[in-house]
Amino acid sequence: MNHCAFPSEACEGQLEFGSLAGDLAGECVDDPALSTTSATSTGSGSEDGGGTLTGPDGGGGTTQAVDDAAASSDSGGTTTGQPPSTDSTSTGGLPQVDFVASYASCAYAGMGMSRIDPDPSGCAMISGEDAMTVRADSERNDATRGYLIFELGAGFTAEDVAEVHLHLWTPSGSAQTGEIHETLPFTEASLAGALPLGLGAVSGEQGPAEPNEEVVWVLPNDVVGANKTMLYFAIQKRMPERVDYDTHTGAHPPRLVLTLE
Repeated sequence: MNHCAFPSEACEGQLEFGSLAGDLAGECVDDPALSTTSATSTGSGSEDGGGTLTGPDGGGGTTQAVDDAAASSDSGGTTTGQPPSTDSTSTGGLPQVDFVASYASCAYAGMGMSRIDPDPSGCAMISGEDAMTVRADSERNDATRGYLIFELGAGFTAEDVAEVHLHLWTPSGSAQTGEIHETLPFTEASLAGALPLGLGAVSGEQGPAEPNEEVVWVLPNDVVGANKTMLYFAIQKRMPERVDYDTHTGAHPPRLVLTLE
């Protein structure tokens, strides 16, 4: 029944059907649930053609339904879903989450010059403050690699991710930018004593790069694993020519960008 009911002291249920209720006009509503709309105003009222209840002057007091989309809209009038993360952006309709490396440094990987440890602090002196040098062995057996740690916080799965990109900034440029390998976990302290075991290449050589250019590697989605909260990578080259990259303290620290499904 789509009729309005109004307060009535003459009725036991305190409600009677309005004048537009046809045969039920003036009849008492024994069960308030029989009325689809109850008038709560103490003044007179009338039903308009749109099914809304208006006051006698047609202004104020208008009751109207609010659909689900409007109820979930923000003040700008756009429908909102899950609140966006403060560190996320959107590209092509898909959200992106950008993680800055918590640690990035180089370490010696060759045994030349009687070297017996990776010596990250010594390696950092090659390229100066806030940069790391990556190069393959030369005749002096003095290869160096870059090592990166990313803290993801909440874990992701491969199914959550559409794309994974690693961004590094090179102030030096080079004819060869290097390969990305995943490694076993390590810390800044442990790197000073031993290189972490490599788990294999996850992205290959990207070719030449100009000075002050960003180099981007596409990584497989499964590097995020099953809810991994930390990721560990090494950068290594096959040619002796060096390439420098900004570290986590540099002006352009390494970034891991996840495009989410």
